[in-house]
Order: sequence, then C-alpha cells, then structure tokens
Amino acid sequence: MATKAHLLQITRELRRYVEWQAKSGALGAPEAPVEEREAWQSRQKVRDDARMATMRAALVDEKPRQVAPPSQPARPITAASGEAPHRPETPVYERSAAPRAVDKADEAMPAPAPQMPATVAQDENALWKQLGSQSRRTFEPIEEPAVPRTPSRPAAAVRGAAMSAPEKLDFLKNYLANCQRCALHQGRTNVVFGAGSAVARLMFIGEGPSSQDDKLGEPFVGESGELLNRMIVAMGFKREEVYLTNMVKCRPLENRNPGSDEIQQCSTYLIKQIEAIDPEIIVTLGQSAAQTLLQSDEDLGQLRGRWYQWRLTPLMATYHPESLLRNESLKRAAWSDLQLVMARLAAK
Repeated sequence: MATKAHLLQITRELRRYVEWQAKSGALGAPEAPVEEREAWQSRQKVRDDARMATMRAALVDEKPRQVAPPSQPARPITAASGEAPHRPETPVYERSAAPRAVDKADEAMPAPAPQMPATVAQDENALWKQLGSQSRRTFEPIEEPAVPRTPSRPAAAVRGAAMSAPEKLDFLKNYLANCQRCALHQGRTNVVFGAGSAVARLMFIGEGPSSQDDKLGEPFVGESGELLNRMIVAMGFKREEVYLTNMVKCRPLENRNPGSDEIQQCSTYLIKQIEAIDPEIIVTLGQSAAQTLLQSDEDLGQLRGRWYQWRLTPLMATYHPESLLRNESLKRAAWSDLQLVMARLAAK
C-alpha cells in the first residue's frame, strides 16, 4: 500500500506536469500516435465480437468456441524496471462471420435485424427454452370462430344513440323552428314543441296548441293549462316533473282539431319525442290524440278507462282539459282514469 508521503509526491509531480502543459499551450494528455489508436480499436473490436458470440451461443444453449486472438501490435509501455508489464491474455471467442468494413453509405442505413443462427433451425425449441420453456404456439395468433356482423347503422343513427334525452329534445326543437311540412306553419306565431322534464315518468299528449299556447310557445297555458296543472298536482307531481306536448306543434286556425294530414306530417316528431323521453306511462288528452296513437275509430268514451300499449309503453286515454271546462260532468270520469295511472306508477 502506498504511503501518504508517496501519494503527496505523486500529486505534486502531477500538478507540476499540468502547469507545464498549460504554459506550453497544451491542455490534457497528448494524442496517441495513429498506430497505437488503430491497435486499440482493433483490440476493442475483438472484445465486442467475443461478447456478441457469447450472447448468440447462450440463446441456443451452445458453448462458444474459444480461439486464439489475432496478432495485434503491442503498444510499448515502459515500467519502472524497463520491461513491458506482463498482461494475461483474455480468452476471445470467434465470431460467426467475418467483420465487414463499413462505409459512409452504410452508416446512414439502419442496422439489419440479427439473424437466427443455423442451429436454431435444427432445434427450434432451444430458443423457447430460454424464454421459460414456452411453446412456439403460445405466441402465434389464435383463429377465433367468425362472429356474425351486426348490420351497420347510418352515421346519423349512431350519433343519435350517443345523445342524451335533453340533447335529443333540443335538437328536435331547433329543427322544428323552420318546419313547413304542412299549411299550419302559415298562421303560427311560435312552434309549440313541448315542456317539462326530459326524463319524466309520465307524458301527457294533447291534440294541438291553443291561441294562448301559440303566443307563448308553450303547451297547456291559460285556463285549460291551470286545470291540467291542478290535476297533475293531485296525482302527486309538479308540472315540471312531467312532460307535456301535442300531436301537432302549430296552432290550427280557429282552435279547431288538427286534420289527419296535419297529424301525419307531425307524427314523426312526436314519435321522436316519445322515444327520447321514454316515459313509463303515456296519457292522451282528447279524442284525436287517443285515436291516432291507438289506431282506432272508437269514440273516446269507449276508449277511456282501459289500458293499452303503444310500442310496449302503457297508455291511458282520457278527456282533454278543454272538454272538462265545457262539460264538468266529465271530470269524475277523467279523475277515475288518472287514479288508474297513479296506481300503476305506484306499483312500479
């Protein structure tokens, strides 16, 4: 072990050498001669080739074959005794192929993928053994049974399925703002689309907007709307918790009942409203609304008080609030119909 005094002496000599280098304008150690650099690069390449051969041999469970290293010019190193120090020779392994000189064109190209040694073709399980004795089939694609394709839907249908109920209703309302599919658009002030909750359990469908509905753009306002509001509250709901709409969205002149052609032109929008809200129960208000949805010619007096289904949704037909205002004797029957609705909702 070197003593402290010896280390200090070496440090002083090194400092004097560095200071002398700085005064002479040279920084760092002088560059080795070309012959010595080439000899070092040759030895480095032999070591790299040996490591590569060892790695390849390990993949196929083979031992690398040891060969004698090529003769290289030794760099003269003078020791304290004047003799070159003896360095034990490092065992070097032969590379599977002779190295190829690399030119500038090759440097720009990506390195080729390593090729599998020929011994792997003779024993292909050797490589998989190195990976934990995994069979080659483990990494091969599995042929799955063919699955019948679902018929593709139009892009508009896919977008519609992704929309929420409020978004669907807003889309329909904006679309209807400029509707001119029938003559009712000529006398309207506003399109009376609907009002209430987009996720309502209960949906009321009337016949057509009144003159007051047309002015405000909302269904069931005025005296008939107030009566309907009281009926809704008596059922245990608020107006904003149910959904209110009509068969047609524009007011028929002179508050008449809408015609069959007018109902037909607006039926597409009504169906989309029902599908968007998806209520638990539908209540029709008035004869034309009941006959249209039930596809029936019977009078309302015969249709009311019984359960029907509109596309699997329970439906109850009853009188329109305007009819109840004109004939109060019908209120008892209407209330009886609504009690059936309340009982069915309570049972769900």
